[in-house]
Amino acid sequence: MAVHVFCGPTIGGKEVREVIPSAHIHDPIKHGDLIRLDLSHSDQVVIIDGLYHNHPTIRHKELLAAIECGIMVVGASSMGALRAAELHPFGMIGTGQIFEMYRDGIIEADDEVAVVHTYEGEWRVLSDALVNIRHTLALATSQEICTPEEAESLLQIAIALPYARRSWRAITRQTPEGDLQAAAARIQTLREQEPHRCNLKRLDALTALQQVSKPADRVTKDRPNTPARTWPQGWQTAYLFQWRQDHTGTVIGERFISRALQFDYERLYAPDFPTRWRSYVLDVIAQQQRSGPESEPEATALDYARRQRISAAGDLSGRQRAAWLTEQELSSLAPDDAMLHIMVRSARFAVDLTSDEVTRRLLPEDRSKEVLRCLELNDAVATTSYSKHIDHLKPHLLRDHLAQIWALPQEADEATITAAARDRGFTSASSAAEAARPFFLNWYNARRLAAKESA
Repeated sequence: MAVHVFCGPTIGGKEVREVIPSAHIHDPIKHGDLIRLDLSHSDQVVIIDGLYHNHPTIRHKELLAAIECGIMVVGASSMGALRAAELHPFGMIGTGQIFEMYRDGIIEADDEVAVVHTYEGEWRVLSDALVNIRHTLALATSQEICTPEEAESLLQIAIALPYARRSWRAITRQTPEGDLQAAAARIQTLREQEPHRCNLKRLDALTALQQVSKPADRVTKDRPNTPARTWPQGWQTAYLFQWRQDHTGTVIGERFISRALQFDYERLYAPDFPTRWRSYVLDVIAQQQRSGPESEPEATALDYARRQRISAAGDLSGRQRAAWLTEQELSSLAPDDAMLHIMVRSARFAVDLTSDEVTRRLLPEDRSKEVLRCLELNDAVATTSYSKHIDHLKPHLLRDHLAQIWALPQEADEATITAAARDRGFTSASSAAEAARPFFLNWYNARRLAAKESA
């Protein structure tokens, strides 16, 4: 069992390990992080801080997917409290006052916990969270440092400030002179004398960590009994499927290389991929249609087409056949072969790259190093001039590239390139060209160097 803690501005890794010495410390959570961790059902996840604004935030369905697998997910303080308030009916555990305020509707806005901070491991806080300001004002009122009316006036000034400019210094600058300004000065003294006591986010983080450090049976006793089977049907959407593809992969150094990117590289550049793709598609069709004794995939697929009253020779119009076959294929392929070509090219299977069995079949070699080399070259070229960024590569250049690497006839027309793309699992020549964009510069550079060596 491992405990993974996502933290940063609220509490540092050193403080986390004082409570949970064996904790795995991660930067504030963002979209994809849970999927990349490849957690086991006995692991525990504590979410304190999360990224937003300039980064995609952690999605609700990513958390639900982890909970469904039996992983205990605890949220507190900041992004953790916000997501726990939204998902506690589905099994996410919330802890601390901030979670309770969100859960009970006392606070609702996301910017209650938002702060501006530095990055790259330091995570120095540059603004004050509104929940901390609320907490400090409540402390000051209870200690009669200020009146409830003064606290409310100062709170309204804080609420009116954008979260990026929200700080006690900014509040005092906007406080009118007189009794209210004097109260603000007294509260600042309280903040300086008791900084930890005024930091509710940090207090809640410590509460969550102390809770997780207890034996598991004590941690889970308040966990809502809401198994995944009672959740609304259809929560596992195509978006979640795609996120799993995009965030399953390999880390080399500090760079993550997704299987999805490796799969694109494989189907673009592996000469034998069309053969593998055809075999895979026909096997899937056969597995879906078999109701009796097993037969050859091609025969099963053709039998299915006949039962649907479709044949390349008879029931498809000339226009329909031309949409899937090249002119040469229209004149040379036998009816059954033509039908099989059409079935393979029209297949729209969602390839599950999180499945080791599927990966072994369609991505038998680890392509992470090749992909990394392409990405590093893209970065190096882009630093010389933004005009050389791969986003500026012209579509026709990428299509010509496809025609070359697939050994298509010179001046191949759109239908021929499209057919070759569909034989590799792409929907069109355009989608294949876009998939080739990250890899083009590496291919071009290798070709240029080879020409120099042979000259």
